[in-house]
Amino acid sequence: MPRWWHSIDLGHGVVTPGVKSQEQLEDEWSTLHLHDHLKGQTVLDIGAWDGWFSFNCERAGAERVTALDHYVWSIDIVKLWESQASQETRVLDFQNIPGVWRPDSLPGKRGFDLAKRALGSKVETVVDDFMEMDLDAFGKFDVVLYLGVLYHMHHPLLALERVRKVTKELPASSHKHSRFRIGPIGRYANS
Repeated sequence: MPRWWHSIDLGHGVVTPGVKSQEQLEDEWSTLHLHDHLKGQTVLDIGAWDGWFSFNCERAGAERVTALDHYVWSIDIVKLWESQASQETRVLDFQNIPGVWRPDSLPGKRGFDLAKRALGSKVETVVDDFMEMDLDAFGKFDVVLYLGVLYHMHHPLLALERVRKVTKELPASSHKHSRFRIGPIGRYANS
């Protein structure tokens, strides 16, 4: 069984034991004000992890949802948390922790795949590095979710430029210490 970040209601009384509770996720979702605006839209969820936001966009009527991740999906979360529990400081370069970085088998994607099957979801998945992939070939989306990702980037301004490149209308991002921000790429300052 994978370690979960998102608490996802899989139906029949089964909810994944995520670090983020259903209440937290619903609160974050409500701050995006997207629910009534997704009908017929295309959505890209960058850094999807377990897929809660991807699946919610699909439930809200998005025509097409693409979940993109490679970083978390390539990490063996159980081994990472075990290794970090035994260390005084946290290692941020996961590729250098033996047995943790496994892009060949994508152990961090097991939760997403399980939830997708349980929900009967049609969310598409792309395993790639958003900062290095060919964005021209990837295309544009009406709504781009970039939630909880920006503050992990080595080059955040370049990351925002790349988000803008795949966005037709509306990017949404979050900052670790603030509420979600949504709107044109230039409006990410605290209001």
